[in-house]
Amino acid sequence: MENYKKGEKGLSMQPDFSIIIPVFNAEKTIQKCIKSIQMQTYSSFEAILIDDGSSDQSGQLCDQVEQQDQRFLVIHQKNAGPSVARNKGLALAKGRYIVFVDSDDKIEKNYLQCIKAQFDLSDADVIFIGYSLFTSEEMKINTYLPEKYSSGLVEQALELSAHDMFGYTWIKVFRRDKIIGLKFDEEVSLFEDEIFTCDALSHCQNISIVKKPLYNYVQNGIGTLMTQTRQNYCELQEKVYLAWKRFLTQYHRENLLPNRADFLVNSCMYYFYERDINVNAFLSCLSKCTYFLECTLNTPFCNALRKNRRFSVRCMRLVYRIKVAIGRVMHR
Repeated sequence: MENYKKGEKGLSMQPDFSIIIPVFNAEKTIQKCIKSIQMQTYSSFEAILIDDGSSDQSGQLCDQVEQQDQRFLVIHQKNAGPSVARNKGLALAKGRYIVFVDSDDKIEKNYLQCIKAQFDLSDADVIFIGYSLFTSEEMKINTYLPEKYSSGLVEQALELSAHDMFGYTWIKVFRRDKIIGLKFDEEVSLFEDEIFTCDALSHCQNISIVKKPLYNYVQNGIGTLMTQTRQNYCELQEKVYLAWKRFLTQYHRENLLPNRADFLVNSCMYYFYERDINVNAFLSCLSKCTYFLECTLNTPFCNALRKNRRFSVRCMRLVYRIKVAIGRVMHR
């Protein structure tokens, strides 16, 4: 195992990987997460733990690891959210490649070795990986693997997005020199990873994949975050659309924007159908969003909203919920 000496802000010798882990009240999971990093078969890495104002023992557990393992650096900050924590990690990172890991997840012991081998074999600027989905009780639900859908960066990105293999921060590894200066949007608490990915890909030329489940993602229930962001869901999706617009415009593929707009409008429609939210506020926001104005959908929902027939939209939500309820009864 190679040894690295800590400098004022981490390791004095440049490691190949910088692993950034935001930590917030993760005392029940952070030790397993750290152990999975320490068990890596490839040892040229630094791990930056950003304690985001935890009120439990997370910070102390991180400090203990820092004292025992010189590859780990711990930063404590007031609670400011995962985007601020990741940006702090990016500012401190020295590695050639950037890895993001969530504090309640784990990585396979050959994670770094496989990623390094793929970077050595390809001219990739970013590598997408497969992952396994687990319950909070560590029961495996499924495995998801990326495919090489296309040789073109834009087409590959769109296909990965369509297969739900795009936005997650932890599903990809970047060359650091391609994302220097980029930051996560600190004003949003949802979809910040997809926004960052779009902006990062605007600086990339080549995507590669590792078709192995190297990341173990723990699925938690809908928590406080989702509850807090319900009322501005449309505005958050607007930021996502504008990020896609920047990305596609960079590669002169504006012709693909209507497809993204249609996708986001449908996403908002089902979000509206399935949740008890302020109807007028939600529909007023959606009707002014760029992606709604630029969508090409000719559906009853869109047509009613264009004509400001909100009562009709309310009725559509009621019909949708009745159909869902009937479906549940029929499948019992």
